[in-house]
Amino acid sequence: MNKIAKYIQEAHGRVQRRKSPWNWILLFSIIGIGGSGFFMFKGLSDIQHHLIPTDVILSSWTAVGSGLILLPTLFLSLPLGFMFANLIAWCIPPARRALDSEAKEIKGKTLKESIKIISIVLIVLLIIVTPLSIVGVFNYFYVTPSGVTLRPLFSLKEKHYDWSDIVRIHGKFWDAQNNTFNREYVLYMKDGRKVDLANPASTFINAYDKIKPFIRAQSQISYDYIIKDTRMFTTPYTDYDRKFMKIIQNKD
Repeated sequence: MNKIAKYIQEAHGRVQRRKSPWNWILLFSIIGIGGSGFFMFKGLSDIQHHLIPTDVILSSWTAVGSGLILLPTLFLSLPLGFMFANLIAWCIPPARRALDSEAKEIKGKTLKESIKIISIVLIVLLIIVTPLSIVGVFNYFYVTPSGVTLRPLFSLKEKHYDWSDIVRIHGKFWDAQNNTFNREYVLYMKDGRKVDLANPASTFINAYDKIKPFIRAQSQISYDYIIKDTRMFTTPYTDYDRKFMKIIQNKD
């Protein structure tokens, strides 16, 4: 604990002693983090779009797939953003000289040393998170007039379900245990697998009117839902909230 406290104290001291105006150039890391995160997510989304037919009513990653996409993207965007800012400073000679001189005075890292460390971190993260991202990209579902197709986690093939394969639909609006919104519209299939179409809920709500006729035509489906709201501080429901509650109650 003493070592951790000492490290935090020294880091705070280095920040306090940074006086050069060129330090502001390191704020470009914010642009680098945001930009790299956006383009990585867009690239992965484009890959998914190429895997899915053009006539889909609704498509998305599963909840697990979304997590495997978002977390690696976040972790990679941080070192990429810092690398971006350090490279900009390195390419401006006055900034490089000022920051390197300041680093020597306060026992910090020079730009060259910082770039080297960030590169090592980036390579390690790439090795760790790239497989996770690949798994996440291929964990998706889509809805067409013929039914629901799921690409299960770690599966090499898609699994198609006809509308008649759905045996139960479970809806949820509010998670009372965690006191948070948790919108779900889960289809339970004959083989035990389940697909949550409300991921994300807004996309599902927009597509529901096209999905509804196929679901309503199935007499074998049983419905249940959880809509209890135990919020400590209530806020007005949005139109999406009201529509989603009607959907899971099978009233829309």
